[in-house]
Amino acid sequence: MKNADSSLYQKLDYYEMNEKTDILCQKYSFVSVTSLGQTVLGKRIPIISVGHGNKEVLYVGAQRGTERLTASCLLRYVEELCAAIENDARIFNCSAKYLSESRTVSVIPMLNPDGAEYCEKGMTQENPLYERFNSNGTQFDFSNWSGNALGIELKTNYGERFDDIASKECTAESGALRNYLMFNENIKLVLTLGKGACAVTHSSRADTYLKIDSLGRAIARFCDASYFKSEDIGTLSGFCAAEREIPCYELNSEYRNESDIFNDYLRLRKALFLSPTLI
Repeated sequence: MKNADSSLYQKLDYYEMNEKTDILCQKYSFVSVTSLGQTVLGKRIPIISVGHGNKEVLYVGAQRGTERLTASCLLRYVEELCAAIENDARIFNCSAKYLSESRTVSVIPMLNPDGAEYCEKGMTQENPLYERFNSNGTQFDFSNWSGNALGIELKTNYGERFDDIASKECTAESGALRNYLMFNENIKLVLTLGKGACAVTHSSRADTYLKIDSLGRAIARFCDASYFKSEDIGTLSGFCAAEREIPCYELNSEYRNESDIFNDYLRLRKALFLSPTLI
């Protein structure tokens, strides 16, 4: 970690995230960047892939506008993973080179860049949705914005109601992620990073995947966190369990301010590096 790019510990906006992503892709030949799809406002959602193994692990950050710090954490992880692969190093006694040969690690640093931009900068008059939110001359407060550009909470938009055409148009981001999961049979584990009390959580109505609890507890031990399970409706965990029978968990951190990024990354680091070895 001595040669780490300190800028990756800073809170990044959408454009800075793309710049850092392009730098990583240019620096390492084994890194590729493709597009998951587009947001409601037409922003490209990048997905970074490292390695070429048949088993894929997917990491997702910033489903909420208030979770932009998770993108910095995930980019920091990609940077350290790439450096370890290039130097044939071991992390937590795991060979990074072997990991890249036997697994594919895919990372979506920021699923909801529209919401993240609202939360950080508010909404400009050039935005096509400006009049909807700032009617009657009243300036809308976006400082705690959690939804996408239309205010839809992505974290609970993976369930049955998504099949409605109108809902698909409103939730382009979760729709793109659903499609990626449905048509990629190599994905064996999904981890999302969120903002909240320190915990690893799984939510679905049925345990269609029998190892969900044991795997979740193992990941929780990696980051010294509690493990919780709920039956929340429409979550990504529920969708993954019901439609693909693959485990999906959210790793929550406080992320109170920018100075928390480094400490939270250190706490999550073991889970990020060793979770792929569990599948």
